[in-house]
Amino acid sequence: MEGIEPGMTPHEVVDMVGPPLNAMDEAGLVGNSWSVGTLTGALWWLYEDVPRPGITTQIAFTQGVVELVKTWEAPMGQASEPREWVRGLVGGHVARMEQDYPELARYPGWRELTGPQVRDFLVNVPASLDEGLAIYALARRFGHLDVLVSTFATVDTARIRERLPDGYVQRLIELVALFGIRPWTTDVAHWILCRENEKIAVHLAFVPVVQGVPCLLPGDLRTSHDFPT
Repeated sequence: MEGIEPGMTPHEVVDMVGPPLNAMDEAGLVGNSWSVGTLTGALWWLYEDVPRPGITTQIAFTQGVVELVKTWEAPMGQASEPREWVRGLVGGHVARMEQDYPELARYPGWRELTGPQVRDFLVNVPASLDEGLAIYALARRFGHLDVLVSTFATVDTARIRERLPDGYVQRLIELVALFGIRPWTTDVAHWILCRENEKIAVHLAFVPVVQGVPCLLPGDLRTSHDFPT
């Protein structure tokens, strides 16, 4: 792909085209065979509609730098069962959070959270994300905002916390690093979408671009590891 060359670092790639939609390490798992922040070992990133609509791009990294770039005509399309219920629920959640924390409204990324492009992205995330032992995610950049999204086939927060052996904050740090996102260069949001039969729920983390200001974290998903002793 034009502009992405062997030897570039993940952060250099993200600076050009944003974080990947999907990321996988050499074990086929997320975050299990590389050091947080260093991205050593083998890593694969997948982009949809990059460098242009209808094109999928895969980037392979070895020892922290680009080794191979491959593109093909194969748009990833939409989820087989779009989550239309998400559209209204995320809007209501953001409005409630803004009532409690009105200072969040001053960040450009916060205003993007309920935009039509972000909602379309959330609606079409595949249900297969809820697999394995760790919380997984997909990602995409929207202007000043990098969005991570995870899904669960349960609304039971205790069951979700079981998937966070080192706490929610540590898992968020791992996901941000895996996708090559650098905090405080963009606003970062993590949406967690939950559905169990007819029960639905969403959770949200938001890390503002300004360093040193409070972050919004999903209180129901925080464990004892997230609270200083």
